[in-house]
Amino acid sequence: MALRSADAWDFLNLKKQMVEADHLAVLSDGRKVPVFIYTNGGQQKYCIEGEGCFYETQKYSGFVRFEKIPDEAVAPPAPPREPTETEVFEQRLKTARQSNPGVADWILRKQVTAQMFQEGLAAQQRARQEQQDLTIPDKWASFANAAKRVRNSR
Repeated sequence: MALRSADAWDFLNLKKQMVEADHLAVLSDGRKVPVFIYTNGGQQKYCIEGEGCFYETQKYSGFVRFEKIPDEAVAPPAPPREPTETEVFEQRLKTARQSNPGVADWILRKQVTAQMFQEGLAAQQRARQEQQDLTIPDKWASFANAAKRVRNSR
């Protein structure tokens, strides 16, 4: 489609005054086209662009309705990756080398290994203790206490 120079100039000047809306116009043939807003005589007007011209939506025969442009869903950032056991060991060994210069590497490796072993053992014991801690609901606590008294009295 070719516009005459005067028409093209009017078209570009009008387009500069317009702001793109956050809605789309749905046309009778199913197309969705952007909606532009401009002010004319103190009133806001909504129009669509078609065939090199702007049409007011209410006066355009193919206009059906407005449809809000959906906001883009922003994915939450990925949680930080947990370091592997090897990475933790290497980082601790590096720290031990910096804080103990001149100590043999095999001694530092042995110390870091022992420290990590103790931490793992303590974590296992805590987990085992949590599994064994069975709490009795309050409504049954009186029956449990009565049974304990009967057992202890014999």
